[in-house]
Amino acid sequence: MRETRSLLASECDALCEYLVGCGPPAALREHYIRAHELGRVGAAAGRIDRLLVTLARGGSGAAALADSVAVVAARRGLLRRKLVLLLALLESSRETWRLVDTADDESQIQFFARSALAGLGFAARAVCGAAAVAALALLSPYLALEREA
Repeated sequence: MRETRSLLASECDALCEYLVGCGPPAALREHYIRAHELGRVGAAAGRIDRLLVTLARGGSGAAALADSVAVVAARRGLLRRKLVLLLALLESSRETWRLVDTADDESQIQFFARSALAGLGFAARAVCGAAAVAALALLSPYLALEREA
């Protein structure tokens, strides 16, 4: 089923909030929607793709969970393609490029500590995300989630 413009707009908002901590400018949101309308992102390959995208639409926290699962279970799946598209749009936008293309000014110790914490955070999100995807998979027949994505 084709995604509606309003669904894609709210999806763009949730994914952008996850990636850079704020919503996208209106022009960037429109480019995101247009890329989908032109078929540049592709379709869901299977149920896991649809479930991950449905979960990611729940906001930045849900998107983080879904992305952590996608890294392991669907690295080349629909959610990851949507995130790559959005990162490309963010990086090429005059208004948002600094959000994704700025080097951190930190010492090596700070870098390694931040990296270790990020790894622990990823592991926790992957476990929680897998549980959320499993719950969605069990509940999807009752919630009509298969038809939305």
